[in-house]
Amino acid sequence: MTLEILLMFVSYIAILSIAAERAVELIKPMYDFGPFAKKLGDVSSQRRKNMNHGMAFLAGFALHLLSQTTVLYFADPLHAAFVMGLLASGGSGFWHDLLSLLKGYNQGTSTLDK
Repeated sequence: MTLEILLMFVSYIAILSIAAERAVELIKPMYDFGPFAKKLGDVSSQRRKNMNHGMAFLAGFALHLLSQTTVLYFADPLHAAFVMGLLASGGSGFWHDLLSLLKGYNQGTSTLDK
């Protein structure tokens, strides 16, 4: 895999992740009013965090399907959308690890070897 293909893939995931996060930010205020507030009741911070990750996954999944982007090594668009949704919902820890892997790849070393 060349560096250009890897950078295009990471760029696509970054764009998808930002779009999914914006979608979650639009949906989150619904937790606090209307039928959602009555149904959910008092939600713990951990449950709210899990719900946000789930919504980010669903947003990434749906946005990837809507974009109709072909991802290498995936014959089935639903499998690609599932993986892209997971990657888009990874959060800042995922991005930190991914950027350090890219930095190691660019320098000719791998952070996984250490």
